Amino acid sequence: MSRRKETKVAALVLSLAVLAMFLLSKLLGWDMVAWGITNDSSWPHRFSYHFAHASLIHVGLNAWCLLSIVFTFDVPMSYLLWAYALASACPCSMIGEQPTVGLSGICFCLLGMVSWQAKKLRYHICIVLFIAIGYACSILFHIAIGNLLHIYCYVAGVTVGFLNSPAPWLK
Repeated sequence: MSRRKETKVAALVLSLAVLAMFLLSKLLGWDMVAWGITNDSSWPHRFSYHFAHASLIHVGLNAWCLLSIVFTFDVPMSYLLWAYALASACPCSMIGEQPTVGLSGICFCLLGMVSWQAKKLRYHICIVLFIAIGYACSILFHIAIGNLLHIYCYVAGVTVGFLNSPAPWLK
C-alpha cells in the first residue's frame, strides 16, 4: 500500500463490515431494507443505514465502488469522514417513503470530492450518466433507487472538494 494507508485499511474494514452485516442478516433472517432511512427517520438511524443492503449484488457493487475510489484516487481519511457525514445528513426532502439503504451515498460523495483531482469534463458526464441510468431503471423496472440522495451526495461532494482544493494561485 502506498500513501494514506489508514484510509485504505478503513475502507477495507468498512467494506468487510458491510459484507459481514449482510451475510449475518441473511443467516438470522433480518429484513435489511427495514433498516433503511425514510423521510421521518431519527438522526441516530441515519448513521447506520449505510451498513444495510438489499442484495448481495448491491453489497458487492457498493463495496467495489468504495474501494475503487479510495485506492484509485488515494483519498485522505478526512474525505472518507466527510462523505460519511454528508451522506448521513441528507435532507429529509431527498428521501422518499421507500427505505433507502447502502453505501452508495458515501460513494457519490467521494466521487464528487475527487472530481477536483480528475479535472475532466468526461468524468462529470460519466457520473451524470450513472445517475440517469438509475432514474431510468427506477422508472422502467420499478426499482427503488435513492436517485435524489445520489444527486445530493454528488453535489455535496463536489462542493466539499471545491472548498478543500488549493487556490489556483497557490499551485
